[in-house]
Amino acid sequence: RRALRALKFVVDDAWSPMEAVIATMLMLPIEEGGYGLGPCELNRRFETPDALRAAAARSSRVPDILISGSGVGFNYDGEYHLDLNSIVAAVHGFDANPESSSAKNELRLSLSRVRRKAIDDMRRNRELAAQGLVVFPLTKEDMYRSGGLDAVVSQAASAIEARTGKRLVAQREALADSSAAQQRQELIRSLIPGG
Repeated sequence: RRALRALKFVVDDAWSPMEAVIATMLMLPIEEGGYGLGPCELNRRFETPDALRAAAARSSRVPDILISGSGVGFNYDGEYHLDLNSIVAAVHGFDANPESSSAKNELRLSLSRVRRKAIDDMRRNRELAAQGLVVFPLTKEDMYRSGGLDAVVSQAASAIEARTGKRLVAQREALADSSAAQQRQELIRSLIPGG
C-alpha cells in the first residue's frame, strides 16, 4: 500500500528506474515513509561557465537529482556505472591465453574505459562544485544495504542545513527513529528490483 501511495510522488525526467525511486523517496513526506526533503529536479543541465570552460572536460554537466532550492543533489552510480566486471572478464581472458595479443588488448581497453569513466565522474563533481552545487554519489550498495540511503541522506541533510540555514528537525528525528528507518527500508525494498 505504501509503495502505491508513493507513486504519486514520481516525477518526470529520470534517466533510470533507480533515479526515479531515489527522487520519490527524497520527496515523499516523512509520514508516508520518505525523507520529506521537498520537490526535486531530475537531470537538469548546467552549462559550464566560460570562465571554467577552458579547464572543463565538458560544456555542461547533469546531476541526476537536485533538491529544489538547496544546491544539494545526488548522482546514482549503478552496478554497471564503473564496469569492473569487464576488467575481471578481460583478466580471465588474458590468464587463459597470456600470449594472445587480442586478450592483452582487451584487458588494456577495459582498464582504460573504466579509468576514463572514473576520471570523468571526478571532473563532473568538481565542475558542479565550482558552480556551487554539492552532489552526493549514491551506489547500488547504498540502495540495497539496510540504512545505506539513510546514511547518505543524513549527509545531504547536513549540507542542506549548512547551505540554506534551514533546520531539518523533522527529517533528523525521522532519521534517528529506528522504527521509521525500518519502514523506510521496507518501502525502498518494495520499490526497487530484487529489493
